[in-house]
Amino acid sequence: MKSPIANVLSNIPGVQNTEKILKKYGVVFSFIVISQGLMGGLQFTPPRRLREITEHPIMKFILLFAVALTASRDIETSLLSTILFIIFIYLIRHPDERKSFPY
Repeated sequence: MKSPIANVLSNIPGVQNTEKILKKYGVVFSFIVISQGLMGGLQFTPPRRLREITEHPIMKFILLFAVALTASRDIETSLLSTILFIIFIYLIRHPDERKSFPY
């Protein structure tokens, strides 16, 4: 038995296709969650000690991986999503930004 909200959503064109894509391709869903995790916390200022720890490249990778793992619950998908996300962010950066943020 479907909930009333599921019934309404099933009548909207494109919703079912989007849901199938997100379920089938965990990488897409992981990208969405990573983006939201990075962009959604812009109002929070972490303590200095935490900032210092999280500025290390390995720790940045681990944190991105953790967000992706939360989204997909699959280690391989999370690892692939994290690597692809890092490559994507690097590619869309302006050349001046790449000098400041090489990784």
